[in-house]
Amino acid sequence: MSERVGTSGRRGDRPGRSHLRGRPVAVIAATLIAAVAILGATACGGDSGAKGTTTTSKKGTSTTADTGEGDTPAALMTAVCEGAPKITDAGEVDTPLVNEASGLVASWSNTGDGADGVWWIHNDSGSAPAIFAINGRGQLLATVALEGAEARDWEDIAVGPPAVAGGPSQLYVGDIGNNKAMLGDATARGSVRVYRLDEPVVPTEPPAAGSVAPVVTANVTTFSLRYPDKPYDAEAMVVDPVRGDIWIITKDWERAGKSLLFRMPKAAEIAEGTSIDMLPAGEVPLEPGTLVTSADVTRDGSLVALRSYGAVDLYRRPSGKKLSAAFGTTPCGGPVPNEVQGESVAFAPDGGSYLTVSEGDKPMLHRTSP
Repeated sequence: MSERVGTSGRRGDRPGRSHLRGRPVAVIAATLIAAVAILGATACGGDSGAKGTTTTSKKGTSTTADTGEGDTPAALMTAVCEGAPKITDAGEVDTPLVNEASGLVASWSNTGDGADGVWWIHNDSGSAPAIFAINGRGQLLATVALEGAEARDWEDIAVGPPAVAGGPSQLYVGDIGNNKAMLGDATARGSVRVYRLDEPVVPTEPPAAGSVAPVVTANVTTFSLRYPDKPYDAEAMVVDPVRGDIWIITKDWERAGKSLLFRMPKAAEIAEGTSIDMLPAGEVPLEPGTLVTSADVTRDGSLVALRSYGAVDLYRRPSGKKLSAAFGTTPCGGPVPNEVQGESVAFAPDGGSYLTVSEGDKPMLHRTSP
């Protein structure tokens, strides 16, 4: 039975994707429950699959699935800059409900066992309007259907501070993809949609053998952010944990050697139904041909990660400066696992490691740590 939580509110459509698109949340929740039940009948919930297979890269080798717990953003940055981080297979995302992973972020409210605790993941376009709670080994913990949302072109997910002191942390799902803008189509949408919700509290342990992960529904606040000049395609979105601004980083389809930055202050205070112009906020210098597919920022705001298909770059943020100041520094490139369509990067709660994941069935979570 569905339970309700919370009180606040690149590619186009693909043929053959989920039949759940556009259906009422009640129907979606019922269908998800059935799907999870089938999964529970064929797999045990207690123990993880692969936890420690060795992965090597140009810059690091590991033989254990070290969660990086106890490491710090500074230690991670030092290891990456010195070319000595470890990269490990943390575990497969073990649910068929996630087959086109496009966004990933560590939970603030359900920290559990740190890097092995709760992470939020979602699909790209044409799927159910739902996010999925998994642990750091890829085991499904819960499914959250977003009431009133539409999965048009979801590209990233972010977490940020509460709207009021002592309130729940806020999750943001970015419907920011824009295929028509990529193609230069004059009918491309000039605004993007963001769904904000109180971060749900979910189990931090997988269901026992023979049981299934819960399916709940959550209310969302929906608002639109307009580009001030023309439409853009974007796949990267973060919320600054220090200032609470929401940032969108565009995709450089023009091969100009830069992604553009747009921001909107006080993301947790934007009201339902708002449509407002974003503020131009500079650019990120890139190697020509680099397409940014995801971004994240450590919870202390000290490091920013940009993911592309062929790289993960870490930037130090100067103390006391806006998030954009990080992109005026020289980044250090982390090792890149073999991910065919890698579109997600997310820091662990302590900022001492990060996870990446690709699209596809049962994608492997890769952890990079000092």
